Amino acid sequence: MSKIEEARAWVKDHKIKAVGGFWLSSVVGAAAFQWSRPIPTQLKVIHTRVYAQALTLAALAMAGLVDVYEHRAQTSKVRRQ
Repeated sequence: MSKIEEARAWVKDHKIKAVGGFWLSSVVGAAAFQWSRPIPTQLKVIHTRVYAQALTLAALAMAGLVDVYEHRAQTSKVRRQ
């Protein structure tokens, strides 16, 4: 099993942990990006939250798509047998 397949299997089995970890890393990344900009601190906090929220929604959507893909793949296997 390749590293990519192992990672995909782990994400499939631990979707909540994967999305939570992605959320945490997106908050840290967005905060690091915002603190490098010369804007007021209140805007930095708001922008960090909005960016992290948008990235988390994207991660949830991707997890949903993976779930649908896996379900369809299993359904097609059952139909072939």
